[in-house]
Amino acid sequence: MSQKNIVLISVLVVALGAIMYFFVSKNSSTPTNLPNSTNPSLQQPKDTLVYPITKDGGVILLELERLNIQATGQFKQIQLELPSHLSDANWGMKKTICEEGGYNLSSYAGKTLLFTSYSINEVWNNTEPLNVWIATIGEKIVCVYKTVRENSMVAPGIFSIKENSNIKKK
Repeated sequence: MSQKNIVLISVLVVALGAIMYFFVSKNSSTPTNLPNSTNPSLQQPKDTLVYPITKDGGVILLELERLNIQATGQFKQIQLELPSHLSDANWGMKKTICEEGGYNLSSYAGKTLLFTSYSINEVWNNTEPLNVWIATIGEKIVCVYKTVRENSMVAPGIFSIKENSNIKKK
């Protein structure tokens, strides 16, 4: 292999590494400016329920209260840009679940939303603990839905906020 090819391959490897680092660091789901993050100056006591930072800090709390959903732990947040068409298995299902709950996720196709998740005091089928997800854009609630937790084997594991006989309070 010529020296020119070796240099070219080296440059490509470094460029790919830089691109991968940029995407991984940009898409990190634990922002450093949130109260439950790893930033020690912003950490809250473990028994304090912390609500996410929004323009109107109470918008999520008010919606959960309105829906009679009790959050039981720290929140997680991630910003996601919705696809322009909500038709694949993932977003098509979420669109349907949101519609069942009285929300219109389709109006926000192609936009970036903030998704906030909490553990809640509800279980599916008396066995599977649930989370609640609240999608917001600014001060506007876009959708609220429930899911089984991360390591669950239940599929699809996503539920509307409407009454469901398989979902019970703990």
